[in-house]
Amino acid sequence: MIVSNIKIIIVGHGKFASGLQSSLELFVGKQEEHNFIDFTKKMSEIDLQEKIAAQIGKEETIIFTDMLGGTPYKEAAKIAYDNDNVGVVSGCNLSSLLETTYKEYPSKEALMQDLVKITKETAQVFDKNDLNNESDEDDFSDGI
Repeated sequence: MIVSNIKIIIVGHGKFASGLQSSLELFVGKQEEHNFIDFTKKMSEIDLQEKIAAQIGKEETIIFTDMLGGTPYKEAAKIAYDNDNVGVVSGCNLSSLLETTYKEYPSKEALMQDLVKITKETAQVFDKNDLNNESDEDDFSDGI
């Protein structure tokens, strides 16, 4: 059975969430099953927890946080601890969100594992020695 409509709540320090929202919308348009919450200086931990909790429904939900151990992660983990429909994944990137956007997953656990796998695969160090030496010139004009 394939589960559709796994909700993703993206939470992070500063404008992490709204920055990812802007980038995602540039590439794939507005994603109805995604919610974005910025944890700003003016917010308390309780404010953040309330904002996250307000987005939790009955569907399977993944809370995608910017970094392991930070306040967004800690507050998300508190919610997930008491709710089996909620999972938490941290430290992922735009590439992982983009690549998983149009895939279907049998469970939130499968999606969470794929987010982490893709993040690990797409975090790379640029090495100019890896470039194809047969090309006449280095062409960096191609981009996404």
